[in-house]
Amino acid sequence: MNFTKNILFPLACYFGIGLIPHANSANTYAYLWGTTTSFSGLLDYNGPAISTITGKLNALNTGTMSVVYVDCATNSNVYVNYAASDKWVFIPQQISVAGKSVLLTPSPPAGFVNVGAINGYHIMVSQGDIYYSRVLGGCGTVGQTYPVNYTYPEISLTASVSGVPAGRYEGTIPVRIALSDHFGVTSADITKFSDSLAFSYSQVSNIPYSINITNACSFSPGNIEITHGELRANEGEGNTAKAKLVVNCTSDASLTLSLIAVTSPANQYADGIGVGLGDGWDASLTIDSTGISDLSQIKDVGVPANSELIIKSVLKKTSASTSSYGAFIGTAIMRVDMN
Repeated sequence: MNFTKNILFPLACYFGIGLIPHANSANTYAYLWGTTTSFSGLLDYNGPAISTITGKLNALNTGTMSVVYVDCATNSNVYVNYAASDKWVFIPQQISVAGKSVLLTPSPPAGFVNVGAINGYHIMVSQGDIYYSRVLGGCGTVGQTYPVNYTYPEISLTASVSGVPAGRYEGTIPVRIALSDHFGVTSADITKFSDSLAFSYSQVSNIPYSINITNACSFSPGNIEITHGELRANEGEGNTAKAKLVVNCTSDASLTLSLIAVTSPANQYADGIGVGLGDGWDASLTIDSTGISDLSQIKDVGVPANSELIIKSVLKKTSASTSSYGAFIGTAIMRVDMN
């Protein structure tokens, strides 16, 4: 069931235990909802890992919710003409996996935005527009329940698992959620609750995760520098320099390699990825015998568990070269993905 309508209490008991009226409230009626029991959900990942993995937090459902905070300008039954609702989900910034601290970075689901952090949690909120809805209502009381059963859109979570060895890990993620309903005689009578208020009244539900890292790889160094050294002008063309990337995996791995020039070259090259060095010079970069080039910038390769990838740079003189003295510098990005 999608939470598409606001919940209003037309026959509320105004003097019930837990009622918190606010005479100076801007909201004619407003309620903040929390969970009455643990809500449901699951994070599952199965595959290889380099430094991060991305899993999906699925089926995050509120179940039955209860009013945990009320903000009402009146104890009387009045007709309200406008309504709005907001939803929050709070994801911890880090969890523990295999005794290591793992940072979590959520991607906001459809209709939500990430608005910062509070007390070690990412704040993701969906703020609903104020819309016309005329109905006779009243102020609710803390403790009233309703089977909201709202299911959040799928949330993508990236986990930094550098240093976590291959293996299966199970545990929980302490997630918090909250929903709000607002009603006003006029649209100006609606004032949204703050993120801090929603967080303070939200309750933790431990969502199970299952992470199976089938193969873990690390690569070093993180930054590769290829230096051609000092050369005379007539020594530049075709000069070659090399560097290596050390690959350490639990087992043999299938990798997808790509090279992208940051400094644009003057020409394209069939024997490598062109990188502009300035003043009429390019470098052509290759990775071992993969055949990666400007004509084919992405390659799939298989590598042994512990191996090296050799990156070679060949200097190319362009038609614009003035053979000036000085330093010539270019930059490229090498991306490695595991399959």
